[in-house]
Amino acid sequence: MPETRNDELYRALKHNGYPDDFCREIAYRQMNTDFTATRMLGYLYRVTSPRAEDVVDEMLRVPDAASVATALWLETQLGRKVGASTGTNMWGVLQLAARMREEGRTGSIVTLLCDSGERYLESYYNPQWGADNIGDIAPWQAEIAGLVERR
Repeated sequence: MPETRNDELYRALKHNGYPDDFCREIAYRQMNTDFTATRMLGYLYRVTSPRAEDVVDEMLRVPDAASVATALWLETQLGRKVGASTGTNMWGVLQLAARMREEGRTGSIVTLLCDSGERYLESYYNPQWGADNIGDIAPWQAEIAGLVERR
């Protein structure tokens, strides 16, 4: 079986001294495509001996439907389309902001707009495609509405 970018990412993380379970989680579960693994590898190769706490503060498992719902919501806020990766990031931001608010903490949260959503017009931005491939996003849209109402 040919080696994947995920295998390379796993080896790079192990080489930098990360625990095996962390390496497997990042390389095979969180970075589940060659594209995302390649991005992480680029970061690792540019940083000298990164420590886990320098690279990752927290990881959240975000369902595809939540990512897409958040990307669609974010379009209404920004006036521009964003990709599902940005939806994933923003979902995490909303969750963290809600947790901080509940704990009475203040601070700044920074995230990235990973890419434009223009290339997803026939997928994430197509309601029929979404229904067929992602499923019902209405529960996630309701959760987003509840999170932003509590501001």
